[in-house]
Amino acid sequence: MELPPSVNTLYPNRDNIVNDGNTPLPIETAYFLEDAQHDKAKFNRYWFNFPPEWSTANKGESIVGVRSAHIIKRRRKMEVEIEIYKIHKKTYEFVCGGTWNDGTLKEDYITGSNHEYGCFKVIDWVSVDGDLRGFFDAVNHAFKSYIKTSSLDKFVQNDDNIQDRDIQTDGYYDKNGFHEIIYTKNNDNIEEDSSQFINFFQIGDWNEDFADVFNIGTGAYQNNPKKYSTLSKRLVFDNVWDRHPCKIYSSIGEQALHNYIGDSDVEYSPIKYFKLNSMDQRFWIDFYSDAHYNCPTKLPPNDSFVIEMQFLQYDKMFI
Repeated sequence: MELPPSVNTLYPNRDNIVNDGNTPLPIETAYFLEDAQHDKAKFNRYWFNFPPEWSTANKGESIVGVRSAHIIKRRRKMEVEIEIYKIHKKTYEFVCGGTWNDGTLKEDYITGSNHEYGCFKVIDWVSVDGDLRGFFDAVNHAFKSYIKTSSLDKFVQNDDNIQDRDIQTDGYYDKNGFHEIIYTKNNDNIEEDSSQFINFFQIGDWNEDFADVFNIGTGAYQNNPKKYSTLSKRLVFDNVWDRHPCKIYSSIGEQALHNYIGDSDVEYSPIKYFKLNSMDQRFWIDFYSDAHYNCPTKLPPNDSFVIEMQFLQYDKMFI
């Protein structure tokens, strides 16, 4: 009688199953920003725990791999009311008792022929791939529409000349992070020009998306709302994310120069592996601007980050 062909089994050495080897599959883990603990002393640092089944195992050399890293951005609808008060320099000095270099309005604004007050609402839709450069367009459009529909005659907003605009927005980088500002170039020549007007700004109501993006809140590393309830020449928002990719530094890159492990929004092929010398039970990740490598970045609430990692077992198998 003809027998059927033999079948390959999981343990081909049926007579000595003990000697069959197991394939040392690495532990795959995806870390989200929500899994992290925000550092209390460094606003761009987040702490993650190693997998307990890996950190406590007899694994030989500690080697971890990074498969991918991505920032998860959400679509935003920012809404904010901007108040602007324009007063003639001489009136401000002689009536209000202020000086041209005051950063904030010396007293409550007054009305009259040499003063003008306005309040307008800005709505800015920011797409998933959009950044903050469109915020000025939204402010510019809203302010020009407000001027057209109001009876005010002292406000100006010239598309072709930045020196002839009553409101301007911009952003800048420094070693402390990225900052957004609301200001006007008209305030630059106040000292020399006695016929000049002085502009002061403050913001009124805003929605959650605006607070998230412009980092407004009472927590650590946030901009206290009280800063923006006083009429000021410049409204500065600190620790704002420019919505661009980030450079990632981490304690797992202890053998890499500056602990740099790569950029966000990248699939690493082949996987990047790092050898750990420390016995810590957790690791940190720092975010810095992709365009300005020494500019720290704080991701806002409701935006997130994910990094896919591999933790190799005792018998290393690189994929």
